[in-house]
Amino acid sequence: MEEERKTLELNIEDNAGGQDESPGGVTNDTIEYTLLVHEIPELLKEQEALEAAQDAAPEVIPAEAVSAGDTEQETEAEPAGVSDETIEYTLLAHEIPTLIREGYVPKGPESEKAEPEKTGGQSGEAEADDQDQTGNTVSDDERKTKYGLPVDRPETKELAYKMEARRRYKERKRRSFRTRFYVGITLIVLLIAFAILSVSGIFTVDSIEVRGNTHYSAEEIINMGHAVPGRNLIYHANKEEITGYLEQNPYIKTAKVSRKLPSTLVISVTERTERLAFGYDDDYLIMDEDGILLKKTRNEPKITLVEGLVVSRIKLGEKIGTEDNERFNKVLELVQKTAKADLYFVKIDISSEKRVKAYIYDTLAVRTDYDTLIANIENGRLHLVLENLFADGIERGTITFDEDGTASFQPTI
Repeated sequence: MEEERKTLELNIEDNAGGQDESPGGVTNDTIEYTLLVHEIPELLKEQEALEAAQDAAPEVIPAEAVSAGDTEQETEAEPAGVSDETIEYTLLAHEIPTLIREGYVPKGPESEKAEPEKTGGQSGEAEADDQDQTGNTVSDDERKTKYGLPVDRPETKELAYKMEARRRYKERKRRSFRTRFYVGITLIVLLIAFAILSVSGIFTVDSIEVRGNTHYSAEEIINMGHAVPGRNLIYHANKEEITGYLEQNPYIKTAKVSRKLPSTLVISVTERTERLAFGYDDDYLIMDEDGILLKKTRNEPKITLVEGLVVSRIKLGEKIGTEDNERFNKVLELVQKTAKADLYFVKIDISSEKRVKAYIYDTLAVRTDYDTLIANIENGRLHLVLENLFADGIERGTITFDEDGTASFQPTI
């Protein structure tokens, strides 16, 4: 047997020296153990003996069943003459690459010494995760790639951010489009419904309302504006025509026509008020506070009568022209101040260029210049003087104001 072993070892050495590589690209150096053919039956017998000894071994009693006083533990005895070191493994040359790919690493004395000690289950698992099958350290990116997880890279994060921003933009755009679409459909439906209703009898004028009139009655305003019921309030209200007819009248300062759904036409007017009058031959020229000629009449009006000016031009609805427009404007200012102060003069004599004489009654007058009279009307002194005179029962005489505001009274007119 020894001769056969030497012969086989010699043949192996000759073969290794004559040829470096075995078929399949695996060298003889990769074969760590050699198992002789004639030793296989013996090893099989030893393996069967080992299995028989294991089957015959008594069962180990669980730890819970052992009493507290028992300190010795039963152990199984190994069959004599059989150990792990006596069993050798033969790796065929063509099986080595397959085992390496499957992660098999043969253990030997050197590999057992190099294996680090594990202090716990969790630390062992963490170290196994940090190393691959060949013992090399595995990085986080490689581990994520192994398990199909995304690798944290700057360009990946930037791409993910851009994709999320794009998704949100598309979502906002989609919502905005839906909103505009629904609003548009709603408006179209409302317009169609309104168009249908506007030509129906619902919007036919059946009443006319007049607002702001004092000089004319509501019926007179409606007749002057040629406003008639029965027309369509939406399309045939004739607002411009009614406004034009009304503003041709000197007493109508402004006119406005509006709709009050479903069937009422509203006419709002601002009228001019009669404030003063000029004598013109045998007639009287009636004006508002702006000097606009409202009418010409033979009847004596119950408003302030202005004397001392010569009229040069008249036209209904326009300001009267005089030979002294500066004094005429002073009179208009005086009339406006008296209206605001709730005063009334029956007559104003402006024959003098610098002084004015205003009559409270035909027998009671105020004489001063234009500016002083306007100032005493605004500060209330004229009111105070008149109250004192009326309290004493005096209704005849002349009140005079100096430039400093001092008032004096004479019982003569």
